[in-house]
Amino acid sequence: FVLISTDKAVEPTNVLGYTKRFAELLVIAEAKAHDARFAVVRFGNVLGSSGSAVPTFTEQIEQGGPVTVTHPDATRFSMTLDEASSLVIEAGALAESGDVMVLDMGGPISILDLARRMIRLQGLRTPADIEISFTGLRPGEKLHERLFFETERPVGTQHPRVMRVSNAEPPALASLKVTLREIEDRIADQDEAQALRIVMETVDAHGRADQAGSAVAATQL
Repeated sequence: FVLISTDKAVEPTNVLGYTKRFAELLVIAEAKAHDARFAVVRFGNVLGSSGSAVPTFTEQIEQGGPVTVTHPDATRFSMTLDEASSLVIEAGALAESGDVMVLDMGGPISILDLARRMIRLQGLRTPADIEISFTGLRPGEKLHERLFFETERPVGTQHPRVMRVSNAEPPALASLKVTLREIEDRIADQDEAQALRIVMETVDAHGRADQAGSAVAATQL
């Protein structure tokens, strides 16, 4: 079993990041408790996938602009769909029980540079033909993503583009199961805020490098 995770799970600041990190902890704990071949594969954005910048920019260029970028300094890790698919399979084959595997995505890509290149590829110029406008970071959105916590140490594997986290120690499975029951109770009561609070507190207690950041993240959520 391979859990597809995301770079947003590293020091999370939004619901996606927190829930993905919670899922990472749960998979690792289950694997260790039962010696099962469960593993996590963590990577960044897939170019051309639903919600990624490429189809959004393409549509905006076809409509005559403007092309919207959150921040002039924003960067993201990206790879193609073919790369991501093949590397996930490779990582799953290399993973042992409870491993967190991280794909080497190269250096982060400037979103502004990506927008400019896509405009040029259409034979257009900016700002003469297509304007680029900056919308600002959305609540819970980071300027730069990371693939590893500060406390994690990447180790190479037999594959040059697949790394293993050497110190991905999970919380006790019993405590996570208690937490899950608490979350289910809050969801049954339709208390979304308390369910999310429990997820955040659990993640903050197990692996966030910046413990003080959780209060800020809570306001952004």
